[in-house]
Amino acid sequence: MKTKPAIQENIDLNELSKEALQIIDILDRIENHTIELRRKIMEELKQSADSSRTHLKLDNV
Repeated sequence: MKTKPAIQENIDLNELSKEALQIIDILDRIENHTIELRRKIMEELKQSADSSRTHLKLDNV
């Protein structure tokens, strides 16, 4: 009867592995979204800076 606890432990570990893989998948998606948001923010900042420079040039004319 020692196999029953071992089998249950194996099932528990299998479930933990599935949950861990789901967590890793979620973290990967968060990372991808964070990278995309950072890229968009940097793009907006660059456009804003370019726009500010254009206004400064026009003011100096």
